[in-house]
Amino acid sequence: MRGFSITAESIKIAILLFQNISVNEQKCKDAMTDELFATEKVYELVKKGVPFRDAYLKIAKTINK
Repeated sequence: MRGFSITAESIKIAILLFQNISVNEQKCKDAMTDELFATEKVYELVKKGVPFRDAYLKIAKTINK
């Protein structure tokens, strides 16, 4: 029963948090750099048949220019 009580209190805190949160859209957009999507780009190449190591190196080179 204690677990239910803790969960209920945690949900109340989460509700307060999300009611009072504000998002700075510009900072979010600025944080979306190429590095953020590197793994996704590597996996796209792997799906096309490129060996993981080669895909990783290729994407790493494009990011670290």
